[in-house]
Amino acid sequence: MMKEKKHKILFCMHMPPPVHGAAVVGQQIYESQLIRDSYECSYINVSTSTSLDDVGRFFIKKITRTLAFYRQVLNAVKKERPELVYFTPSTSGWAFYRDVITIRLLRNRKQNIVLHLHNKPTNAFLHKWYNRCFWRSFFDDVSAIFLGNALAKQLEEFTPLCKHVFICPNGMPDKAGSIHKKGNDTSLPFTFLFLSNMIEMKGVYVLLEACAFLKQKGYAFRCNFVGQWFDVTKEAFDVKCAQLGIIDCVQAFGPKYGAEKDAFLQQADVFVFPTFYPAECLPLVLIEAMQYALPVISTDEGAISDIISDEKTGLIVKKQNVSALAEGMEWLIEHPQESIRMGQAGRKRYEQYYIIEHFERRVREILLHCIGC
Repeated sequence: MMKEKKHKILFCMHMPPPVHGAAVVGQQIYESQLIRDSYECSYINVSTSTSLDDVGRFFIKKITRTLAFYRQVLNAVKKERPELVYFTPSTSGWAFYRDVITIRLLRNRKQNIVLHLHNKPTNAFLHKWYNRCFWRSFFDDVSAIFLGNALAKQLEEFTPLCKHVFICPNGMPDKAGSIHKKGNDTSLPFTFLFLSNMIEMKGVYVLLEACAFLKQKGYAFRCNFVGQWFDVTKEAFDVKCAQLGIIDCVQAFGPKYGAEKDAFLQQADVFVFPTFYPAECLPLVLIEAMQYALPVISTDEGAISDIISDEKTGLIVKKQNVSALAEGMEWLIEHPQESIRMGQAGRKRYEQYYIIEHFERRVREILLHCIGC
């Protein structure tokens, strides 16, 4: 009996290193047995950066890497003859212009293209007239996948040019297992957790100032910071903590992975992510927190409001507003049962919308639709 011939797809996507949201999702797609079983797949890593410090920066070596990437894509198209090219583009900076050229090269070769957008352009970048022209070219006669409705709305001026528009939130594998909670053990301090790259616009210093506010009011708590040092350095972090007088209740642990990272999620009571990062979309760390039944305090940036159902699974506070953040943290300390209830609601929401199996099935369906079957 002859096997049914699989449709060919060329995946051009970010994969680690460096580790960031788009790369993590790219790795998930690469490792998905469901997608591999459904299609004949070939893969190209689009990243021209080898570390987080390189992301968003231009230097001469990237030109060589970009030209090599173009050759690799064109050779793969010629050799594999894919029925669909899946591409995760950059949406601002020099990498956006690189990807405008990539799409043009693919379109010149009559390729069927679906773009999976894992980030968004800043308003300043989008409002320049020439970038708007490039965006029209970007979406012309391709399909597009957005992580949330709020992100699709930002670019709705251009999406009528698309063949199809899909909404597909990210998913995460369920690592929480048997979730350990501290319960009613009042000997353990109430613990907040920040888990992300140590970037100022992710809200690191805003959270430190909120911690100082709580300490001044006499609350006993801990706030753990876990993540790769970036524009917030260890030295600057320690200096800020000393200035605010919070060394005894705040600690940064640097990057942690696997079981070490999971331990911080298990030990926390509340996840805090006060981001005002302009390219923020749908942070995987929030999905991880919900997986561990943690209530989340965050901001209305990107598609975060699609994840957090305010006052049901967490709290949305104003960006860069220390007092609003501190008030949210204080309220959860004062209402531990509500905090637990929010965390449990978040866990249910994760199971309903954000488990990795849902994501893989949705991606498979979208790809099949784009192929035209």
